[in-house]
Amino acid sequence: MGVTSAWERAARTTQRGDVGAELDPQWWVRARCKRLEVNLFFNSRREAEALEVCRPCSVRTECLAQALDKRTEHGVFGGTTALWRKQLLARRTDVTSWHALLSKAHAMHRQQRLRRTINCRDYTHRTRCPG
Repeated sequence: MGVTSAWERAARTTQRGDVGAELDPQWWVRARCKRLEVNLFFNSRREAEALEVCRPCSVRTECLAQALDKRTEHGVFGGTTALWRKQLLARRTDVTSWHALLSKAHAMHRQQRLRRTINCRDYTHRTRCPG
C-alpha cells in the first residue's frame, strides 16, 4: 500500500459522515496539506514545518474541529500540536461538539470582519479606519 496523504485520510473520515454540518463537509478538498505526505504531520522533528503548512490554510478551523472531536492524540492538525490539543481538551471538558463551538466562533468572526469592513467604507484612503 502506498503513502496516504493527510487529506485522503480526512476524506475517508468526512465521507463516513463524522464531520458536523456546521462547517464545510468538503473542507479537506481545500486543505493545503492535501498533496503532501502524511509523515510530515506525524514527525515530531518536523513539527515546526507542519505548523507552517497549516498557518495560512483556509480550512484550519474545520481540521482542528475534527481533530478535537475525534480526540486525535498524535500529529499536527488544524495548526495545533498533539500536546496543545490535549491541554485544550483537559481545560474544556464541558465542550461536547468542537464542530458546533468552532463553527459558531468562526461565524461570529466573519460577521465582525464584515461589520468592520462596512464601517470603514465611510473613510477615505487618507484617514485610517478606527474599526
